[in-house]
Amino acid sequence: ASEQLSADTSPTLHLVVPWFTKLKNSCEIEEGDHLLLVQFKNAVSKMLDEKIYLTSLHYIATFLYPATKKFLTLSSSFRDEIYSDTRKMIQTIGIQQEHSTVSSTKQTNIANKTSKKKKTNLVIQKDVMQEFAGVEEEDFDDDSDEIDRYINTKLSFSSDDTLLGWWNKHSLIFPQLALLAKSLKGIHD
Repeated sequence: ASEQLSADTSPTLHLVVPWFTKLKNSCEIEEGDHLLLVQFKNAVSKMLDEKIYLTSLHYIATFLYPATKKFLTLSSSFRDEIYSDTRKMIQTIGIQQEHSTVSSTKQTNIANKTSKKKKTNLVIQKDVMQEFAGVEEEDFDDDSDEIDRYINTKLSFSSDDTLLGWWNKHSLIFPQLALLAKSLKGIHD
């Protein structure tokens, strides 16, 4: 654990919670443990509790690792708390505002181009297709939608991927979370 957590060339914040959990689980007393082993496990468990203080940043960083995003080993209320903390973090560091500004600028430009097209073409193909489908396009500008989409989207993370490389590849799909991941990992464009 200490070797992986002290890597110099890659971010490791997302590893703290899983390793802490693994070490704490290893300290659980099992039936048939020798008294000396029980004392050792208790001492290590106490040392872990005294030396390691997990914050919401640790859990958010773990959430931003695709394989652990659903936190299936945690209670649903604790999971919801982590997702809520992630939404608050996005707002706190201004990613939502920055993303909204970029989106509104793009939407204004698109609206200007669309209004010019509407003058010449009264019916746009996209509108016809959308009307035929009978569904409104979902607006994913809200940070909660992006977080929910990330949680519910099946994403592959291979052993060849680096965490930051993965977020760079998926930054168009999850722009706010990609910026958050880069911020937590200390990397900026």
